[in-house]
Amino acid sequence: MTEVLEPPYDNMGVLRTKEMYLKPVIDWVQVTFKNFGVEKIVKEILKLDISFFTKNDFGFCGYKYSFQFNDIFIFHNGEYDERGMGVNIQMTGKGCRQFDFYLKTQKRTWKDFFKDCFKLESTCNFSRLDVSIDDTKVYFKVPSLVRKIKAGEIVSKFKHSYNFEKIKNSDGSNAGTTLYMGSPTSNVRFRFYEKNYEEAFKKGVEVEEIGDWNRYEIQMRDENATRCAEVLSIDDNILYIVKSVLNQYVRFVKKTGSDSNKRRWDTWKNWKKFIEDSGKLSLYIKPEPKTFEETYRWLMKQTSNSLKSIELIEKAIGIEGRFMENIIEAADLKEEHYEKMINYLKQIPDFADIDKGALRMSLENLS
Repeated sequence: MTEVLEPPYDNMGVLRTKEMYLKPVIDWVQVTFKNFGVEKIVKEILKLDISFFTKNDFGFCGYKYSFQFNDIFIFHNGEYDERGMGVNIQMTGKGCRQFDFYLKTQKRTWKDFFKDCFKLESTCNFSRLDVSIDDTKVYFKVPSLVRKIKAGEIVSKFKHSYNFEKIKNSDGSNAGTTLYMGSPTSNVRFRFYEKNYEEAFKKGVEVEEIGDWNRYEIQMRDENATRCAEVLSIDDNILYIVKSVLNQYVRFVKKTGSDSNKRRWDTWKNWKKFIEDSGKLSLYIKPEPKTFEETYRWLMKQTSNSLKSIELIEKAIGIEGRFMENIIEAADLKEEHYEKMINYLKQIPDFADIDKGALRMSLENLS
């Protein structure tokens, strides 16, 4: 059996150097593959030895069975997956910290992991993905964010926020504040909380021994999680990506004069300093596909249900193909569309030696 490298089991902590106050963390990963078995996924995605895993006769979330290696789980339905649920990898926060260790031993990064997921199966689905930032400078106090929201000094895509305060019964003092934005059922949800209180409780020490430490989490589900995973597969700057998502969905402001439109109010200086140098990343807007393969993948994910609905309606009223013909006839192909098609066809042996100009003419004749 291959030697098993043991990862650290506690939280890997936060860098406390002057150069690094913000540390990005991948905190939960749940991804499903429909076309490959457990061994292939362990080898190609996790790049671990299947012998490391314990085989269990129980599963989770509707799956019958599971494989487990420390806190890394793989759920499946055996050889005959009658329900077509595929194979599901799940790593909670603890599992992600362990996988951090294995990525380092493999000389890989999380970018490589996400890239390998889409390389193996372009239509893999991330049902949940959590990313977060550990802040040991503490650019702002979480209770301050709560006060800003109660004062109406926030511009956000979320309709509601929720805050919880843990209180010591002994003296009535604050033992940690948590702020949520978005509902538990939404596909994007933020959580800001005082991580130092949580760690102090776990270790049985006073919070002063832990020091300043906030955590800002983004929990994403389904298409939003998959969209973020796609971005992470091409960009290894996790900190920039997390801050850009936060920047897209929320902005804390300072009331400016008598202007009633708070979108014109100045950004609150603490938030501005924290979010500086970030962009804006929307998880709801799909980027325009740049290749035929990306176009096909986008269609599979975004339009397959709509196209199937059209097909069934056509069959029901006896006009099969009519609506689809109308949709196709409405197309207005531009140069970029022909370029995608030509580049794809050139990868096929039968078309490899054909001049691009001739291919273009052939496609125009077919249309």
